[in-house]
Formats: sequence, C-alpha cells, structure tokens
Amino acid sequence: GDVAAALSPVIIRCRPGDRGEAIRARAERELAVLPGTLDNVLREQPRLLVIDDAHHLVDAPDTLRSLATEAGAGRVLLVSSERLPLRRAQSQRFEMVVEGLDEAAARELWSDLEERFGPTRAGACDQALVVTGGLPMALRREFARSLAADDAVTGLEGLSEDARRTAEAIAVLDVPVAPPGLAAIAPDVDIEKALIELVKTQVVDPLADGRFAMHCEIAEQVLGALGEDRVELEERAAIHIDADSGGSGAFGILDRVDRLRECARHWLAAGTPDRAADIVVAGFDDAASRGCAGEVTPLARRNEAAIPSRVPPVSKTQLT
Repeated sequence: GDVAAALSPVIIRCRPGDRGEAIRARAERELAVLPGTLDNVLREQPRLLVIDDAHHLVDAPDTLRSLATEAGAGRVLLVSSERLPLRRAQSQRFEMVVEGLDEAAARELWSDLEERFGPTRAGACDQALVVTGGLPMALRREFARSLAADDAVTGLEGLSEDARRTAEAIAVLDVPVAPPGLAAIAPDVDIEKALIELVKTQVVDPLADGRFAMHCEIAEQVLGALGEDRVELEERAAIHIDADSGGSGAFGILDRVDRLRECARHWLAAGTPDRAADIVVAGFDDAASRGCAGEVTPLARRNEAAIPSRVPPVSKTQLT
C-alpha cells in the first residue's frame, strides 16, 4: 500500500493567475503533508508531483526554479504548452517535447473509439493520420467527423441547443462535474441526452467516477463564444457551489478549501468582487487553520486589487 501510494502521481492543476504559494499549498494538501514541508517530502520520499498547465503561473520563474532543486527520492513533472523559464544548468532536469502519437498508437486510439461509438467509413483513419499528425485531440475531432453522416455538421457549431448549454456549463465550471451539478447550472435542459451527444462528438470526456470533464482547449473555444450569458452562468455556479456547504450534494466532491476557491473564482469572473470578498473573508481563518492559507491568499490579493477596502485579516507579509 505504501509503495503504491508513493508511485501514484499527485496531479496539481494550475489555474490562470495562480501563484507559486497556491501551488505549493495545494500540493501539500493533496500529498497530505504538513504545510511548508513540500521540499523535504520531495527530497526524502519517492513521490511524483505533476504540475499541469504550469504556463498559467504568473510567477513561474521563481516558483519552478525553487521546486526540487536538490536531488532526492521525489520527482516533479511539469506539463506546459509553453517553454518554461528554467535555468539550463539546473541539475537533474530533463526536457521533452510531446508530439503526436506514432502510427501504431494512433490506430489503437482510433480502434478504441470505434469500439465505444461505432465504426467509421473505410480509409477514415488513414486520412485522419495524414491530417492530424497523430495529435490525440485532433484525431478525436476527425473521428467525430467521420462518425457523423456525410452531410452532418460536427464540432461545437453543430451541437443541439441542449448540448450547447450543457457544454457551456461544463466549460464555466472548469472542474469535473456529475449530471446533478450540470442540472443545477443548466436548468430546463435534458442533461442525459446532451451528455450522450457531447461524448459521442468528443466534446467532453466521461470519467470513471460518473463525472464529466472538458479539455482546456475545447473549454477555451466554448468560453470564447459566450457573450453576456457567461455572467449568469458564473453567478449560478458560485451560488450552487456555495449552497452545497455540507459537501453532500451535487458538488460534494469539493472539499471546503476547493469550494471556497471555486466560489470566489466564479464571483470574480462574474464581475462581482464584493461577493468574492465575502467568501474569502468568511473562509480565510478556516483555510489558514488547515494549513491552506497559501491557496486563499492569492484570492485575497485579487480582491485587494478590485476593492482595496475589502481585504481579509491577513498580514502585509502574506499579501506581498
């Protein structure tokens, strides 16, 4: 059991605007270690910490250079869509560019999709390999097009109204969500039927625990097409996540710190910093007592920038 836990990767996702203090605190919480001990843990224990979307870090140079600077039992894997500003001479550092799948792996992916969703026309896989270069997301898009009728419109522009609204809810939430959570954000929508369409067209991915997730590239496309409706969706998300304070409802998988962070993030995105400040001020002491102040302080900093009069009771050293 101990060996399996050590070898299992702990994945920390960076959100736009995140700072190193938030990532470190989130990693310590996920690793179930004491605050401020991340470096010691990585040096002394064979743990694998995966930091996804590292390009979102606003203080990436300082944060990433300070992680795992000494050789030890643990490893840090940074995943980024941009080249990270790391010193070339840093020891124990390896860099790899992730390209498309080789032909065998690409055909295996295509076969798996056909087993799940049905056969495609002859030669469709060959054509897709030429067009996509084996990139998984592009292969899945070509599969969805091949699976559709020749005269059908596929992709986000071809979704039904219910599927579009469901996709918008998933993109705005930006965390894996179960159907009851989607029903709260997108009322009067046939969620089950919409999810079937979204999975078949490769817009969303079903997870083993019954939740659904959307790749960040697709989410960016969906959010980019949203107009004023996004404000209403962000408000709904904040209200329903906050209402599930007991952790047993549609968003029960979020713990108290995640719930605080997500609520504040949605209120800020909705252009309502006062409501975000209410959330942060009310929950800061509880988060700090759990050793998670590093995850909440960046939110306090964003509130300070929006409304300087509404700052949680944290020291100036924490906000600078």
